[in-house]
This record gives sequence, structure tokens and C-alpha cells, in this order.
Amino acid sequence: MTAREADLQIDGDTHELLKLVRGSVGGEPVRLGEKGRCRFCGTENETKFRSVAHAVPEALGNKWVVSLDECDDCNALFSQYEDSLAKTVGPILTIGGTLGKANKVRQTGRTKGPAFIKHDQSESGRRISMQMTGEFADHVGVDPANGTISFKVPVAPERFIPRRAYKALARMGLAMLPIEELPNFQHLVTWVRDLDDQAPMPPLMVGLSFGSIGNAPRLVSAALLRRKPGATTSAYMVFVVSAGSVCFQLDLKSDTHDGDWPPTHSVQANISWTNVIGAPGKSDIRIEYGKPVHLDWSSPRLELPPIEIVTTTVNPVTGHGTMQFKFREGAR
Repeated sequence: MTAREADLQIDGDTHELLKLVRGSVGGEPVRLGEKGRCRFCGTENETKFRSVAHAVPEALGNKWVVSLDECDDCNALFSQYEDSLAKTVGPILTIGGTLGKANKVRQTGRTKGPAFIKHDQSESGRRISMQMTGEFADHVGVDPANGTISFKVPVAPERFIPRRAYKALARMGLAMLPIEELPNFQHLVTWVRDLDDQAPMPPLMVGLSFGSIGNAPRLVSAALLRRKPGATTSAYMVFVVSAGSVCFQLDLKSDTHDGDWPPTHSVQANISWTNVIGAPGKSDIRIEYGKPVHLDWSSPRLELPPIEIVTTTVNPVTGHGTMQFKFREGAR
């Protein structure tokens, strides 16, 4: 099935769609930019464009959208940010069976650690294994009213660097910018390329929401939304990306349209995003990501992941189940 549409709803009449890209199983490859000059460092050395640069990290399941104007050196730099980003939603990637690099599903936590979530695929289907330490009653409960069983699994403390996760997202938005917009974001480009950045920053807000939590849909979609004339209190450019079961959104900091650099504030984007996928002769499937939870990813230090507990509720009669995620205190 292929991604057919992407719908979005914005709080207030402040932005309009500037650019949209989609990629999915069964669809054509999507190539951003033009070869010849790296949009991040400016190199024109032909020998520096030999690797495939995924515009959205492959760790999030992207196999289709690539950047032609990202050089090998910048690609290697940005790959160090992508690990932090993947750790922020590790449980969702594992549970959804998202195929990352080498078409492998990441495991959340260590097998011999205090908790882990693992995804296996065989001829008989998919299997999700969860393990935790502690008392049985602390993790398993039965609702006598409807007979459902709940499993509460703590997320392994795979620490990540929030600021690097933020830069991973900002880099995606910069990769999508029309070439004529790049001069408006040169401070952001320079900041994204600074791996060792430790300077004080205001809150860097990221919106995070979830769609399908079962089998993650094999698709990615990304959009740039530009501020309408007159909406001067809103961010100039908002970036939204959905990959599989997760959706991120943030405002891209423009040094010509959003004030001084470093920025003195961060706007909380509130966009409801829906992907529509389908195939000829079959009913469309709508994946609604809903309103985002806002997280501050300004810290340049190792921090605990934002998701603390995964609760799975199963009806043993019907086999139907749901999953809920508890955010760690202080993460939002």
C-alpha cells in the first residue's frame, strides 16, 4: 500500500503549506535537492557525494526519501544525532516493528538488563517480548469488570542527548527547504553542524504524537509550513515529519524572520496530522496522529528517555489490545 494523502490541521489561520514529500512501500523514490554543492557545508568536491543521505533517518524506517545535496562528511556528522532521536521513541519503533538500518528492528533495552522490549518476526507472524524485574503484582493486573489483562513495562533507561535529537529534526527540515529559503536559516545551519555545542539555549520545544501503535505503517511524510503574511507572532517556518507510528513537529529558527540568534523563545507548534494510505480496489486507511505532547529538548547532556512506561491491555477472549505510554515526570 502507498501513501496517498497527508492531511493537516493547524491551530489558527497562521501557516500555509510550502512543501510536502511522501514515501512508502510501493512508491517511487523521492530525491531532494540537486547534486553539486552541499547545502550544509558548501563543499563542491565530487568525491564527497558517494554515500546515500536519507533525508529522514533510516532508523525511523525511511527507505525512500534521500538528499542529493548532503555531502558524506555532513551525513556522517548527522548520523551521530540520529541515535539520540531514535532513543526518544525506541519503544514505539520496537513494538511497531519499524525496519531501521540493515532492515533490522531495534531492541529497546538490554536482554540481561532490568527491562527490555524485543520484536521478532517468523513464518508464524510477529512476536513482541517484554521483560522486567520486580514483583509480579507491580506489572500485571486484571480488570474484573471486563476481564482485560494489563502489562506495565518500564522502559529501559537508554539515555539520549535531547539537543542532538532536536538537531536531527532541524536538519530534516533544512534538507527540505527550497534553495531560495536557505539564506534565511544560516545561523541554524551553522548551529546544527556544531557537534560539541554546549551553549545555553532557551527551551527547544518539540511536538510528539503517535498514530498506529500496532504494526507500524511503512511510510514517511514530511511538510514545511510557512507563516502567512500578518501572522507575525507565529514561527516563520514549521516542520512536521511522520515516520511509521510517530510524528514530530517543531519550528525552524529563521535568523531573518524570527528575531535574534540564539533565539529567545520557542513556539509550540500545534498541528494535527493524518496520513492516508491505500491501494487500488481497497479501502483507504487513515492514520491519525492527534494533538502533540510538547517536550523541551534543549539539554546538551545525557538524559533519561521521555517515555517511562508502556502499558499493554489485552482482552484474552478477543485477542484485541491497546497500548498507552506514560511520559517521564519533567519530560514535558
